Amino acid sequence: MTFTRTQIYLDPDDHRALVEEAEKRGTSLTGLLREIVGLWLARDDRPRGFEAIIGIAHGETTDIAAHEREYQDEAFDRLYEKKVGGSG
Repeated sequence: MTFTRTQIYLDPDDHRALVEEAEKRGTSLTGLLREIVGLWLARDDRPRGFEAIIGIAHGETTDIAAHEREYQDEAFDRLYEKKVGGSG
């Protein structure tokens, strides 16, 4: 089996909890994360397509929906910096 290297950023508390869980199971953090991803992808009830992007499926809020205003502000800041050549 081949793997693709992926880098993710985790909240420090989540990272600590995952490391502790991996140690309890006698596996690596990478192995635990692969297991979690595999289980999530195998679920039949997970949001798909458009609903997954906007966060309306099953009433769950996705990252995009939860941080919409923040992402808009960042996009506007980048456009402003590009237009005026500096930070605003």
